[in-house]
Amino acid sequence: MGKKTASNGVKSPAKTNGAVKEQQQPAETQQRRKQNVFQKFFITVLVGVLAVAAALMFQRWNTERGAERALYDDLKGKDYPFEMRWVKDKGMGLFATRKINRGDRVITEKPLFALSTEVNSPPEKVLRDALAELSKEDRARYMRLGNANLHSDPAVSIFQTNAVSLGSGKAGVAPTFCRLNHACLGGFNVVYTHRDVEGDIIVQAVRDIQVGEELLTTYTDTLVPTAERRAYLKKVYNFDCECSACTRTPSELAASDKRMHEHRDLMRKFASWGRKEITGKEAIAVGKRIWNIRYNEENPPYASTKGQLLADMAHVCAAHKADMATVQYAEGAAKWFGTEIGHDSQQFKDQVKILSLGPAMHPHFGTRAKEDIEGPGGGAF
Repeated sequence: MGKKTASNGVKSPAKTNGAVKEQQQPAETQQRRKQNVFQKFFITVLVGVLAVAAALMFQRWNTERGAERALYDDLKGKDYPFEMRWVKDKGMGLFATRKINRGDRVITEKPLFALSTEVNSPPEKVLRDALAELSKEDRARYMRLGNANLHSDPAVSIFQTNAVSLGSGKAGVAPTFCRLNHACLGGFNVVYTHRDVEGDIIVQAVRDIQVGEELLTTYTDTLVPTAERRAYLKKVYNFDCECSACTRTPSELAASDKRMHEHRDLMRKFASWGRKEITGKEAIAVGKRIWNIRYNEENPPYASTKGQLLADMAHVCAAHKADMATVQYAEGAAKWFGTEIGHDSQQFKDQVKILSLGPAMHPHFGTRAKEDIEGPGGGAF
């Protein structure tokens, strides 16, 4: 059979003459050259884009690493029993690097500055003026702190996120202390107080803390029902609390909430003693029930304010001249003040004074009618 030809009668290129080849060859070569030029241009652009992207990624990585190194440098040279780590969904946190015993001093830190909570000038200006007084390094430390995006101005938002009450109508920011994350009820293991005279923020362990365990404090009074405290934390700090106390089973949360409702009513009744609405005996009975709810029925038990509750009960007993009960409650108050806020605290010293010199040294001794109030027994707490 003869070879097929194209449908238009032109023979296949294999049978074309030299003139046809000479006309087609330059067109094919030109097309290949255009393709090569485009490929080179595309590769050049792609390489450039990748190089820029790599440079930006490196710059971002280097910046983040620099910021991370700066965070860790904040702890350098200090014999803290913890290190700083990144915690998913929480930011930076503090984790024990050695065993911390209940009652150990964990942090002693002066705030970078203190601002009055009652000012006539715009808060933004007051804060900016305070930041301007800081060293460059301390300003950088401040701007590295957590930001819950509570305000359009980052500096103001950082203050709102991290500020702590310093008493006497003031609030301040302490960079190391601010790295403590929050837990409710029995979920936290350290507590803080502010020393007016020294100007220090003191953090004490209220539980034994194991190596690798996160140090947690409480940002507010969490002796309230679950929904209330979670709503408050969301509004003020802009996070949904997922601590161990807030993630218990539904039945456990319901039981705890019932206790917290009772606790709130009891606290109001206890306070009514100050208005002379209940007797000393009634106040002590209420105080005992408050103690049981916080420290015996909650699981895990509430971790703080034992010293203050016992000191308040000693106050009631002293006012009614119940000498033995005053001493026994003051004994418990001294023990727990020493653990919770330190043996160098004024609250601890006040209780020791009563124990050393007698119940008549209590500033409120004998200010109410005498009542025969039974004490808890020596060493009860």
